[in-house]
Amino acid sequence: ILYLIVFFFMFLEEAQVVMLVGGMARKPGMTRDDLFAKNASVVEEVTMIVAEKCPKALFGIVTNPVNSCVPLAAEVLKKVYHFQRLIVLYKI
Repeated sequence: ILYLIVFFFMFLEEAQVVMLVGGMARKPGMTRDDLFAKNASVVEEVTMIVAEKCPKALFGIVTNPVNSCVPLAAEVLKKVYHFQRLIVLYKI
């Protein structure tokens, strides 16, 4: 696993676009707040890694709940990164 992480970071440094498409799926009976509580730490951690490893990349988020995860990422990026490079993909 460590080898895969090192390999991942090598390519991340050259990335021009990074997409975060993971996260926990919403389960029956789960509220959007419950889902955000589970996915927020993942979004925050990945956002910090992207900001550090590839600060010029466009960063897209497709992790639910999108309307809560994107503002969280924007707040993190304001501290270390140009937050206007954050893009959102959302199903209409």
